[in-house]
Amino acid sequence: MRTTENSGTYYDMGFKLGSQLKNVFNPPPCHPEKLKLSFQCREIVKKYTPDLLEEIKGFCDGGNFDLEMIEAFLLVLGYELFYPPGGGCTVIALGSELTESGCPLFARNYDFNIEFQAYCEMTLRAPLGKLRSISFSDHMIGTYGGINESGLVIAILLASDYDNKWQPGIRVNLSARWVLDNCHDTEEAVVFLEKIPHVRGQIFMIMDKKDNIARVETSPLEVAVTYAKKDYLFSTNHYQAEALMKYSNPVLISPNSVERFNKVKTFLDNRKTNLTLNDMMEFLSSHKEGVCNHFEFDGIKAATIYSWIAEIPEKGGPIQTWATIGSPCKGKYKLYTY
Repeated sequence: MRTTENSGTYYDMGFKLGSQLKNVFNPPPCHPEKLKLSFQCREIVKKYTPDLLEEIKGFCDGGNFDLEMIEAFLLVLGYELFYPPGGGCTVIALGSELTESGCPLFARNYDFNIEFQAYCEMTLRAPLGKLRSISFSDHMIGTYGGINESGLVIAILLASDYDNKWQPGIRVNLSARWVLDNCHDTEEAVVFLEKIPHVRGQIFMIMDKKDNIARVETSPLEVAVTYAKKDYLFSTNHYQAEALMKYSNPVLISPNSVERFNKVKTFLDNRKTNLTLNDMMEFLSSHKEGVCNHFEFDGIKAATIYSWIAEIPEKGGPIQTWATIGSPCKGKYKLYTY
């Protein structure tokens, strides 16, 4: 997996990244409706995650990009994008009493259009005065999950059954990034995610080194939190919280999301103790018993395009994660340390 490293003030990190992508990256066209929503989201991002706007400003200055176009790209990323119904993601958080090592384990498969694999990268990030982290994304500045130096892990999933329009708020790529930069434990992350407006239905899985696990299911109008302590929680791509069912359209729930959900449940019910890092790697890599995903819809080829696992030692130490380049069924997990 391509790895980048960035540190400094938010503006400086953005400027460095913009300079690297100058004459390389071209933001896609932005229609008026998306641009209008971006303007509305900007005011909310400014209120809750202002440093990220500084990084975006630095990016535009460093690469001579149009600020409005880059903000529209990042603040409402995916607004016009088609999400193949067979795709999605799988996240599993295991408490320390379920693992052989006695450390919490957090495992994640990211499934999407296979063309986006070329853009996936791991970022080793150290914002000045904030928390260092290893994170994963397919675009600049935002992230879809990772682990920080306090031993807090987060990953996001699309709630594919959310059946309402996007609303002004903070998109998941920016809220997950803010959590990694600023939050030391699960409770801090949950407080932040309960406080902010969300643009659409998303699901956050969170775990810290103290064994506190949370699944935060969101919509623009309501947030529901499920906790576990020293046990497990998991998610695929549909709501589980009863409070969110009013925003769920069952027709939009992918059979693949249900299949992966049932596979995880069966796996954990059958192997609820002494799970190892290798057990999780094998489950994430398996097609028959596990959740490695390959499919095609309307000519769009999609798959698990990357996978990562974090083991969280309570004593601290360097930030570590195991990750694959591409589908885990085709490559070995490699240890990355920061």
